[in-house]
Amino acid sequence: MQLKINLQWKFTLYFMALVVGIILFLNFFINFHVINQFNEFCQTYQTELPKCLHSDGGTKFLSTIKISLFWTGGIGLVVALFLGYFMSRFLLTPIQSIIFATKRISRGDYTTRINLKTNDEINELIDSLNVMSQDLGKIEKLRKDLIANISHELATPLTNIYGYTEALTDNVIKDQGERSNAIKIIKSETERLVKLTRELKKLSLLDVDNAKLTFTDEKLDQPIKEVIESFKLKLEDKKIKIETDFIKEAYVRINKDKIKQVVANLLDNAIKYSPEEGKIIIKITIENVWLALSIKDFGEGISNEDKKYIFERFYRADKSRVGNGENIGIGLAIVKKIVDIHKGKIEVKSDKNKGSEFLVYLKQKKRLN
Repeated sequence: MQLKINLQWKFTLYFMALVVGIILFLNFFINFHVINQFNEFCQTYQTELPKCLHSDGGTKFLSTIKISLFWTGGIGLVVALFLGYFMSRFLLTPIQSIIFATKRISRGDYTTRINLKTNDEINELIDSLNVMSQDLGKIEKLRKDLIANISHELATPLTNIYGYTEALTDNVIKDQGERSNAIKIIKSETERLVKLTRELKKLSLLDVDNAKLTFTDEKLDQPIKEVIESFKLKLEDKKIKIETDFIKEAYVRINKDKIKQVVANLLDNAIKYSPEEGKIIIKITIENVWLALSIKDFGEGISNEDKKYIFERFYRADKSRVGNGENIGIGLAIVKKIVDIHKGKIEVKSDKNKGSEFLVYLKQKKRLN
């Protein structure tokens, strides 16, 4: 059976072992070195030394020294015991607080904080644990929100599909017009579920399959123009104008399909949150080694609190749109993942009711002639 000794007593024993070691060293030093030196001294100055230092006098003198040193060592041992115990207690107080806090965090209490300050490396550990606890709290909140959102996204269409299917099967809806409307609703809700599963599949493939992506040197404006063309009907429906400002020779090394997906998701959001007859500005500029793609709308905007989480999965800044099928909260998470795969950066500048600007930074590729 292994004996378990806490750190406080270990520190105390270390102090005591140090004192014992010093005593043993002094004993060795007295028995060999001091005695030899004393004998040489007696032989050299024999006629001048008092008689008490010859024969038994020298032995008694050395014994007195040894006894004095052992008494000093004994007192030092007792002092070391008390000093070791109380100093180790002082040193271990922050560690004990850390142990207590980590136990609470492991039980799911992410509000735990360590309110201690030291002037050594332990303080860095305390700060790291406090940050970790805070981050875990945010992750736990997002996890709960994610489960709630997925449950809601699945429950609403499935409930509608089940209800209308049962009504049609039991011939509760007899009017042909109402039956046609019920079938349309079932089709719409099914499409919504298909869209949700497709977006989830896209995200999961990006998580595990990004190593298989191929990258080519492309002009960044080309995929943007293709995406704008594909959104022509949506833009016309809301009478939204697109203004573009692209620099020439803006080459980047990208997976074209994935970058088109980034532009499509950002443009879709810009259209969704823009007012009727609004305007969207899309620009490509150079910022040091980066090409910056900017997509700016003048719609609802995003609050400062929501900006912290908009790239998290299933997070939605506009809670009023939850459950209506317009926004399932995955689009921006996909955007962020694709930009990360390209070793780029993404930022958002926005104020509530003043519009939003999403900035995607990709490393500029110099074109060789």
